[in-house]
Amino acid sequence: MDDRELKSAIIRLLNEHEFEVSEIPGKRDSKTPDLYVIKDNAHYIIEIKSRQDNIERTTAERAAFVRGEVVSKSETINRTNAVSAIVGDAIDQLRTYPASAHSFRLIWLHADGRDAELQMMQFRGTLYGLTHIYDMTEEHDNRECYYFGFNDFFRYKDVLDGAILTAGLKLQVCINDLSPNATRFRAREPHPIKWTPRPNA
Repeated sequence: MDDRELKSAIIRLLNEHEFEVSEIPGKRDSKTPDLYVIKDNAHYIIEIKSRQDNIERTTAERAAFVRGEVVSKSETINRTNAVSAIVGDAIDQLRTYPASAHSFRLIWLHADGRDAELQMMQFRGTLYGLTHIYDMTEEHDNRECYYFGFNDFFRYKDVLDGAILTAGLKLQVCINDLSPNATRFRAREPHPIKWTPRPNA
């Protein structure tokens, strides 16, 4: 879906769960966040971003298939510079909006590629610095470690209180534990919301 359809789907979803939603007007000289949301006296400023496939890469892969060539592809499930750049752009927009000390600033990241589940893992890996640690001793322990590598939640802890991740019918709320608002946000974390995007009627 395009940006307008995605924003409409998110607004509809929040309205269905009794959030009061206002679109933030744009400015000529700078970009602004997308939504100002209120529920139960909690205020949320949300910037919406989506991740799609690289069109040039996808076109080249299809052309290679048509020629009968073998196409190999590998992707990390952890942090990526591409996702970090998307987060950084959202941070610039969140910073432009005058937020009160009691507001929560969030990024809504939507995975809209062919492998949306992989993109979701890359979102989490980029935000949390997720790293898989393998124990080479006899115990062969395997752990997923948060904040182990470079991570954007630490990098933007003064701005970013959390993120909402969506892909397909999945929705996940991620709390930035390093934010000074983490305790308050955890107490306000929405009850489970069923993400059901659909085109405009």
